[in-house]
Amino acid sequence: MNLEDVILRGTRADQPLATDVPSGTLYYVTDELTTEQSRGSAWVTYSDGGDGLTNIDPAGAISGDGTSGSPLAVKVDGATIDINGSDELEVIGTFGIDQLTGDVTAGPGSGSQAASIAANAVVTAKINNKAVTYAKIQDISATKVVLGRKTAAAGVTEECTTSDILDFIASAAQGDILYRGSAGWSYLAPGTDGKVLTTHGASADPTWETPSAGAGAMTLLHTGSGTSVATGATTVDSYALASQLGANDTLMVVVTCESNGNTTSSIGLTNSTDSVTFTNSSMTSNNDMSFTAFLRAAQSTTKRIDYYQFGQVGTAAPSALNTGTLRKAFTTDWTGAWTLALSYSSLTSGATFTYRWSIYKIAG
Repeated sequence: MNLEDVILRGTRADQPLATDVPSGTLYYVTDELTTEQSRGSAWVTYSDGGDGLTNIDPAGAISGDGTSGSPLAVKVDGATIDINGSDELEVIGTFGIDQLTGDVTAGPGSGSQAASIAANAVVTAKINNKAVTYAKIQDISATKVVLGRKTAAAGVTEECTTSDILDFIASAAQGDILYRGSAGWSYLAPGTDGKVLTTHGASADPTWETPSAGAGAMTLLHTGSGTSVATGATTVDSYALASQLGANDTLMVVVTCESNGNTTSSIGLTNSTDSVTFTNSSMTSNNDMSFTAFLRAAQSTTKRIDYYQFGQVGTAAPSALNTGTLRKAFTTDWTGAWTLALSYSSLTSGATFTYRWSIYKIAG
């Protein structure tokens, strides 16, 4: 229902029946300068002291006399409605609101109120794509960091260092080497001691490999030293070569020994696989002896081994210096899987045999 339906004006002749209008309707009779109110069944004259418009204006309801220049005015909820001479309703005042709620809040109160955005009101759906600039993001705490997440599981963005980013590739450990494989970046785990990093060309991953010695390169395989007082046949030290030798490699065995006080007989360097003694010399009392044996695989069906021996040197003039090049033939083919033994056949009771020896491989 509109306001013009309950506040009417016109002549007495044009006044509708009270039963034809809503109860409470006001009618201003222009040719009698009076105001009446419908009570449903009849019109009743309205005056300032009447009780018909208290719901519209608790302060008094009607002002003015309806003549030109002094129109009839009725106040409704703080707004002034003017009934002018052309049967129109004109809003002279304003209808206002005293509070805002929801995403934007203001008030409550009368007059102008400051509005603000409610907490948590700006959600993702209310931000346009590409609307947030880099300048609106918080500052990064330091240089050379990347935004990501290094903590396990989903969560907020974190600052990551270069080391953090590289750790994303795999479970990194000390000694790992980063390389680019065919499908992406990966780590090469540390190799064992003595291995060398080896590339296999543009289409292969790097690996750790045992270095291959060039011709003439010398590698220490074994060294040992000690003493013995055993009087019978004794092996003081031995070394298993396994498969360390190639067909063209050469062994150099350097031996230095001493017999303190008594004679040591038949000092030998033996290949126990074939039971062949390369050297066989004896020392008299208080003498030293050293010899170097070069053992190589001869290119013949007999698989002969050459060695060089230098005899004993004592406190007196070397009366039994024994030098020269000797050869031994083996009963089985060269396999590179020997056990070399340093031994003697007997030692005088109360004497001490002291030795030091080293085994080298010379690459062929």
